[in-house]
Amino acid sequence: MFLGEAAGPAGAAPTPAPRPSATASSPGATDLPLMPAQLGFDAPCTGPSHATVTRVPWPQVYLGLDRAWTLSTGRDVTIGVVGTGVDDAGALSGRVRSLAPVAGGETEPADCVGHGTFVAALAAASRRPGVGFAGAAPDATLLAVRATEPDGTTTGKELARGLRAAVGGGARVVVVASSVTADDRDLAAAVADAARHDVVVVAPASVQASTASSVRAWPAAYPAVVSVAGIAPGGALGAPPADGARTDLLAPGYQVMSVGPGGVGNFAGSDDAFAAAYVAGTAALVRSYRPGLSAVEVVRRLEETAAHPGGVLPHPSAGYGAVDPYAAVADVVAEPYRPGRAAPLRLRHTNAAGSPGRTALWLTAVLLAAVAALGAVAVAVPRGRARRWRPDGVPAVRTASTLEKSEE
Repeated sequence: MFLGEAAGPAGAAPTPAPRPSATASSPGATDLPLMPAQLGFDAPCTGPSHATVTRVPWPQVYLGLDRAWTLSTGRDVTIGVVGTGVDDAGALSGRVRSLAPVAGGETEPADCVGHGTFVAALAAASRRPGVGFAGAAPDATLLAVRATEPDGTTTGKELARGLRAAVGGGARVVVVASSVTADDRDLAAAVADAARHDVVVVAPASVQASTASSVRAWPAAYPAVVSVAGIAPGGALGAPPADGARTDLLAPGYQVMSVGPGGVGNFAGSDDAFAAAYVAGTAALVRSYRPGLSAVEVVRRLEETAAHPGGVLPHPSAGYGAVDPYAAVADVVAEPYRPGRAAPLRLRHTNAAGSPGRTALWLTAVLLAAVAALGAVAVAVPRGRARRWRPDGVPAVRTASTLEKSEE
């Protein structure tokens, strides 16, 4: 599906969605090592990449992040990353606060898979001289919670513990980078708890099962979670939507580049979780620039300022369209009507001098008007009764009773 008929996120004109420019990089599998979501059986941890790209990646061009950064960089906002963990290296050095893992062993590497590090960097990697890549909210703080086994597998209960830990650790935005394919009572309760604590929770809409299909994912299936699907260069959906999956927003998630564990080298990957990272970073930009907004208001702003697809919203597979960071931060969004009790009417006294004489004159005038009105009523009522309340000059209606009386 091509979404180019809607205005591109980085511009207002109704032209096709922005394509990578000559200064943008769109790394593929042949350019950079691929970032896995999970490791195979008995596979070693993901090693560092020795390939680097200095040009600006296409998602940053598509989203117009340079323009958004003139207003907000996510400062003073903490983004929680729940997944395989985060390695504090390279563009994330000094930016990550890691909590005790809620799954796996304490002695395991910070991120054996590398997936969580990839996601964290998309959300909030810092800007560095001579390097084009940066996260959506480059001055936000990252809070890492490992909620998977070392190979990246997880359960709903582990994700629930990770989400609760991120909320308890002070995150105002949380991206749940890993997902499960079934509903879980503990995970649903953790999502509800995050909503009560005014936290924006973002997650991938689906789990990619193969190159041709995907599977519905939780926690994105819960209504309180922002469910995000990935798009590829040009604005097309990266993969067919999973059956029953709900999509709220779109963001770049396919053929994207980021960093991985162990250094400053770059990786490439395609995953709805990577799109969720961009939306989480955008939410951090909004919360930094507009700190008075609630989580519900932030999400509403993201949806209303997105590059909407045609037709009724939300679109079955595109939701409200591609997130637009600059518009989400800067645009004026009409407040919804909230019915309630009107404030009592208060009359302001115009007698500033408080003159007793002026007050007496007003009272006298009111009393005279009342007396005149009563006099008029006293005259009008008897005459009206005599005419049976018909106007002067209008004959009485001839009914049976009046005919009988006239004949008498």
